[in-house]
Amino acid sequence: MIQQILLVAVLFAPPPVKKDEAYWRDHFAPKYQADTDFRIPGTRRHCDLVTRTEAIEIDWETKHYEGLGQALSYGLALGRKPALLLLDRGREKDRWRIKDAEDVCRRYCITLYVEEVPE
Repeated sequence: MIQQILLVAVLFAPPPVKKDEAYWRDHFAPKYQADTDFRIPGTRRHCDLVTRTEAIEIDWETKHYEGLGQALSYGLALGRKPALLLLDRGREKDRWRIKDAEDVCRRYCITLYVEEVPE
């Protein structure tokens, strides 16, 4: 009987939510008081989060180099301060990436946010 109940529970459980960058963009938008997926006029590019003063690119810590370039590009295109929000999965092997992003952001006046998220 218990096995049948467990089987029914598994069969009718909702599928797990894929927590990709779009999920985290929507999750963090209220915290940063930002508009989401903001289209840059005259282009096909979209900035993840846009506030009154910042253009925020969201990326996983493993894609910090890509995120830095996009943050600079979006900030320039929108006339806002560039910012990068790194999604940190808490993996020790990726700590150097966050440190590297901190150094680059400090040098080029990019605001860096780091948010811990589950794996």
